[in-house]
Amino acid sequence: NGVPFWNNGGIKTPDGKTGAGLSLAADETDLSLDLNKNYGRGIGRLRPTWYFTNQIWRPGKEDNDLRGIFNRDSWRKMEDLKYNEPNLKKTGNPWYGKNLVKPVGMSVEDSIRLWFSWPHYKLFVPDPLQTQWEGGETPWYIYRSAEVYLLLAESYYWKNDLGQAAIAINEVRQRAGASQLTADEINIGELLDERARELYYEENRHIELVRIAYTYAKTRKPCEIFGGRVYDLKQISGPGGTNANIKQTGVNFWYDRVVAKSNFYNKGVKHKWAEYKISVHHILWPVPANAINTNIKGVINQNIGYPGAEKNKTPLLVEGK
Repeated sequence: NGVPFWNNGGIKTPDGKTGAGLSLAADETDLSLDLNKNYGRGIGRLRPTWYFTNQIWRPGKEDNDLRGIFNRDSWRKMEDLKYNEPNLKKTGNPWYGKNLVKPVGMSVEDSIRLWFSWPHYKLFVPDPLQTQWEGGETPWYIYRSAEVYLLLAESYYWKNDLGQAAIAINEVRQRAGASQLTADEINIGELLDERARELYYEENRHIELVRIAYTYAKTRKPCEIFGGRVYDLKQISGPGGTNANIKQTGVNFWYDRVVAKSNFYNKGVKHKWAEYKISVHHILWPVPANAINTNIKGVINQNIGYPGAEKNKTPLLVEGK
């Protein structure tokens, strides 16, 4: 899922021939051309953003970071792969065995699933018992010590103790070989960037952003990375009513962060099926209609912005709360 779909026939040589496939030429002895064995049979359904693959890896900060793009043992680019389609060898095509070159006219649909870099050290899990390489099994981390340090750093951030936050986050960065951060450099953006570096393909990013959005709205702590914005818990999903499907900053942190860092959502990026769009109420998913309709002895409110929310009832307040 996290490796480009290089084997779907969309990779073309500069002269327009199909360039990459799962099978090698029968007489091929160059093992570097076995893309399936060396990189994995990618299908590209979990496409990272530019933020994950480039923006968080900064010269001068993460040059020696073992997790990052400057470490060629950790990350792979499409240009690392080679044209291996057997027909290229059969016909004597000069591009056979050479490194891939990104087509100038590659469509949005193709580039989304076919052309991006990825952390090979996390996604490559070989299975030596397979004759058809389809990926092996590996433990799925729920929690590990690095995330404990990152949560500790965030806890200190909410307490405005940036010195202790820096100490906690630097435990993770020191192990990875990244430069140390000072208290002056700590903000919610830096904490989220470090989570992205460390927990790629592990954390549920949407859930983490929602959690942080609720914390901002409940504490009304000014958000320094967005000019000191203060968020309102009562309006976290937007105003509801006819204006529920709004796309504007300042309503909740989740929307602001996604729009700021994604190079897909609300940027006019289209493919043949749809356009990438989000609204502020997408911070929460809809309550399944079946759960609402079958609850005949009570009322389950729908989340703001979704059909049925117009029937919501004002919740009863607990005295003293």
